[in-house]
Amino acid sequence: MNYIKDLNKASKTLKSCVIEKIERKDIFNIYFQNFISNIISLDNLPFSDASAKEILFDTGMCGIIKENNKYFVCKVMPKGLPRNDGRPNVVQAFWINEGTVLNKEFTNDVDIVLWYNNTAMLADKDLLNWLTTALTENDVSIDTNIVFARYNNVFRVSNDVEKQQLEAALNNIICGKVGVFTSNNTLSDLLDNEKSITIPITDVKQSDKLQYLEHFNNGLMNRFYRIYGCPLNSTGKMAQQTEKEISGFNGSSWVLPCNMLKEAKEFCERFNKLYNENVTCHFGLVHEMLWNQFTTDCTLNNSANSDECGEVEGEKNNAE
Repeated sequence: MNYIKDLNKASKTLKSCVIEKIERKDIFNIYFQNFISNIISLDNLPFSDASAKEILFDTGMCGIIKENNKYFVCKVMPKGLPRNDGRPNVVQAFWINEGTVLNKEFTNDVDIVLWYNNTAMLADKDLLNWLTTALTENDVSIDTNIVFARYNNVFRVSNDVEKQQLEAALNNIICGKVGVFTSNNTLSDLLDNEKSITIPITDVKQSDKLQYLEHFNNGLMNRFYRIYGCPLNSTGKMAQQTEKEISGFNGSSWVLPCNMLKEAKEFCERFNKLYNENVTCHFGLVHEMLWNQFTTDCTLNNSANSDECGEVEGEKNNAE
């Protein structure tokens, strides 16, 4: 019976640890989603792009329909064979209208416009799954190291009398008092043989390993920022870097953001054509500023980016 109780207790502990890891991984996903949602900005959009970007992060593709002169953002599921360009021809769309979940079959670019997160229609959540897992495991390692590197002696005694006397002595130390107690061969079997009454479960010297775990965490985060256009100019090695190494990251880090911008621009063109709108897109402010430094050019010279773009355009004109 005790064996079964121990198994149930161990099972509950393991389940709790798994749930905690899932929650921590979700926190990383939320942070990454907030960051990625600001890479692309859209102007003159007749609906909120928040839900569209959320679907892009989760599935890599979303759809926009217009029903009764109102726009709806949809989750879509491709049906049948793709078109010659590799894009879905027919999709099953799911959306919510006044609390009711609706679904209907639509034809791509005929009565629905699809927004692709990137050329491969890959979801950011899937792309970052390995990264959020590694960050979660590293955080667990940091938490464990903090606990087991804490200076905290565990004392061993043979009976309750010794336990009470040691606890009283420790309390006296905390209060700055002198500890006095009567002894009837208390701890004699240990002290006479010069044995320690402490058990070294923790080791404060292991706290120096935290710097390596933190360095690994920074390296993982740098991978994320480098993939999405904001390299931290770090190779991950604990040594001085060359200018060539730093600039090499700048170019490669723009591959995915530029691809995301390309797909967003094509979405705007198809959306405007089908629904007679005037939606435009460009990099968000942070990425616009970084892109501007990298290329001395802007993805769109509008009011949101006018200061940054105007400054660079002036420098270019003066140089000419």
